[in-house]
Amino acid sequence: MTSQSASEFVIAILCGLLTLNIYNLLPIFILIPPFLDLLVSAPLYVLTLQGLISLAVIRLFYIATRRPFRLNCRLNSPSMKRLSIDPRQNIPPIRDSPAASLPVSLPEATNVKTNPARAGEENASVYFVGTATTILDHFDQKVEASLRRDLPIITTSHAKSILTSKGADSFQQVFDLEPFEQMMVNVQGDSSRTKQPHIRVTGMPGKHIPTNKVVEKLNELAAAIPPTNGWMVELGYGSTETTQTDFEVGYRIYISGDTLMVDELKEIPRRFADQKIDLMLIHLGGTTVPHPNLWPLTMMVTMDAQQGVELVRLIKPDLTIPIHYDDYNVFASPLEDFKIEMQKAGLSGQVVYLDRKEAYHFQVRAT
Repeated sequence: MTSQSASEFVIAILCGLLTLNIYNLLPIFILIPPFLDLLVSAPLYVLTLQGLISLAVIRLFYIATRRPFRLNCRLNSPSMKRLSIDPRQNIPPIRDSPAASLPVSLPEATNVKTNPARAGEENASVYFVGTATTILDHFDQKVEASLRRDLPIITTSHAKSILTSKGADSFQQVFDLEPFEQMMVNVQGDSSRTKQPHIRVTGMPGKHIPTNKVVEKLNELAAAIPPTNGWMVELGYGSTETTQTDFEVGYRIYISGDTLMVDELKEIPRRFADQKIDLMLIHLGGTTVPHPNLWPLTMMVTMDAQQGVELVRLIKPDLTIPIHYDDYNVFASPLEDFKIEMQKAGLSGQVVYLDRKEAYHFQVRAT
């Protein structure tokens, strides 16, 4: 092993160690100072010893937090899960005592830069929820605590294992989708209509971790950054017990989720060849953990501006709306960078930029 590869090995371990800050394990930062001098000059055996010690510490913290972690990716699944919702039943999404299950140690949201456009109680009725991960910026703990336990949730297998392992406080209707596995949501309405509205949800591939065997293995051992995915949401019409063949899509939305530009995403245009993707909601920001200012001891876990343009070129949606780019102080790639890159690529006419409280309206094509 060369000194350069040894340094990369130690940096990879540091990245795994530092990213545990996501779970507020701040005491582990006492281990970092000895590394800073070692990165400059140290015998290989010292680097290796320090690395193994850190890896052991990471593993101990993982066991202590008892957060289950599983990495799998099933690219082909013939099964079709089903869910039925009734908009006529105006049931509030929250329960009576949302604060009852909040953990005592819930940290203050000191990293939040921007509040939501509306308070939760001002939102319309919620019939089901989709989440790609249980990281706090996707599924805030206060929101999780306030939701009815019978509210349907579509998510990943990893998130399902967490949401259904809370004993009496577990969510009761959690459906997990692997990449390219599908679920048909039947929207109940006027039974006299031949075609009923449906929403077909398909899990899309996604990856939070850079394609690097060392980093991937460390994260698998430490469970520092959970797996993620994207979604394809298709709005359309079909019979009451619609099948794949009689479901007619009227509007198709691809939600990238928190992913990097990885090879697994190339499967999407192959699966949806000759199928119109009307809108892409793309997660940007170049999220860098533990903080952009700590480079080179950092790791980017969501797309920056350049990767975002790559994804636009790959997916070729009619329209792109960027999201997830300035809510926290860990974003290293501002929206302005994406605007510049889209202009350079000649794609500025295929993007809409929305500020908080602004809306983009579309119509589902009639069949």
